[in-house]
Amino acid sequence: MSANKAERVIEIDQICGRLYEERRMRLELMPYRVGYPIF
Repeated sequence: MSANKAERVIEIDQICGRLYEERRMRLELMPYRVGYPIF
């Protein structure tokens, strides 16, 4: 597993078990953005 993938898994593990508001705040602060569909 690459270092980037491992880092993302760790970030996802940090939001498990949190309240919805806290999860959303953490996800918004992550440097990854949603990509737009390509048609």
